[in-house]
Amino acid sequence: FHFAIVLKGWNASKKRAAAPRAEALLESMMDYYEEGKTWLRPNKFVYNLVLNAWSTSPAAGSAARAEALMRRMEDVSGVRPNVITYTTVIKAWAHSSQEKGSAERAEELLDEMEEIYAKTGRDCRPNVITYNAVIEAWAKRGSEAGSALRAESILNRMDGMYKKGNQDVKPNVKSFSIAINAWAASNEDEAPQRAESLLKQMELRFLRGDIELKPNVFSYASVIKAWTRCNEPLRGEKLLKRMEKAGVRPNAVCFFMVVAAWARSGEKGSAKRVENLLDRKLLHEEGYHGVASVNPDVKIYNAVIDTWVNSGEKGAPQRAEELLEYMEKMYQSGKRELKPSVGTYSSVIKALSLSDDADAAAKRADEIFGRVTALQEEGDRSLKPDKIMVQAMIDVWSKCTASEAASKIEALTMGYYDVENTDICNGSDIMRVQGMKDVNATMTFFR
Repeated sequence: FHFAIVLKGWNASKKRAAAPRAEALLESMMDYYEEGKTWLRPNKFVYNLVLNAWSTSPAAGSAARAEALMRRMEDVSGVRPNVITYTTVIKAWAHSSQEKGSAERAEELLDEMEEIYAKTGRDCRPNVITYNAVIEAWAKRGSEAGSALRAESILNRMDGMYKKGNQDVKPNVKSFSIAINAWAASNEDEAPQRAESLLKQMELRFLRGDIELKPNVFSYASVIKAWTRCNEPLRGEKLLKRMEKAGVRPNAVCFFMVVAAWARSGEKGSAKRVENLLDRKLLHEEGYHGVASVNPDVKIYNAVIDTWVNSGEKGAPQRAEELLEYMEKMYQSGKRELKPSVGTYSSVIKALSLSDDADAAAKRADEIFGRVTALQEEGDRSLKPDKIMVQAMIDVWSKCTASEAASKIEALTMGYYDVENTDICNGSDIMRVQGMKDVNATMTFFR
């Protein structure tokens, strides 16, 4: 009894040493049992506790250790593994996605369970939890070719068995959502269509009365991810509306993925589209379908600013500044999630470099840059100017006709500002900044 309590404690601790310590306790129980203390013979409950510790361990080789222990249960202790035992080991392989052959091994164990049950009727018949773990094992292979298809095939396999009468493997919202997420991570051409097809299956079956298959925010978010990864922001935006109609509140991640996709698109009208998303009542309304409101954070606002920068629309610099000022005001009022980052300031400076009034834009950019450096000097190390910000400043000044432009560029280029760790950024560093467009224009000031 006391051993079981300690084992539970190690399971709950989630510490890196939990699994080895749990197995050491198991070894002690075996030693005591062999000495004649028969009441300390480890049973399935004890073995499953130790296996669970290995299944959640971050250490390399944990899945193999878990499977080896399962084999030892019957060979050494005469304790037959049950459905919990096998499922726990399969979960261990699912969590070991970085190890070669992990998903294949998880599926092989599933097949083994099915075979043992068919031949002996033992208590190891796979259930929905088992199948979900195997789907997850394939989903965690990420963009590896064929993984998403394999995940979906396992889903179809369990669904087929359910339709033939096996209630234990009825797919639930998690089953479908994991398979959808597998497609969301896939690089296959058909990935977004396959992800959305699974979502439609869930929606249809829910409407027909299967309440366990109502898509949740994770289900929708995965399909949004699939479309926005393929630079299809409009499809992502339509899914946001579909979520609302279904009574599922999009979270901040859903909004960010759509806004970021519009930012990357550079399409005409994209900036106004994301502004509309930002202003939607859904984003701020409390108690929508019983769910708390979404608070747009710095990532979402940065993506909105980037959309304006990439849109090339008239008024983009002014709007970028207005958004920055709003963020600063909100942060000062206590909304810490809207604290402007180095990326925020860099994007606004970049927007100013696109202004038709280059001289006025340079002065505004210099004021913003001054605010950032002042805040950094006051102790805010998170606002340390980086190379991207310095490059944006060079771009602004290189288009300016003011007399001080050359000296400003020289100071930036030759390392007046400490922009990376404790190293001074020199001219050659600036030349290596990714995305630099106006090196020639910059150097004309020194000829």
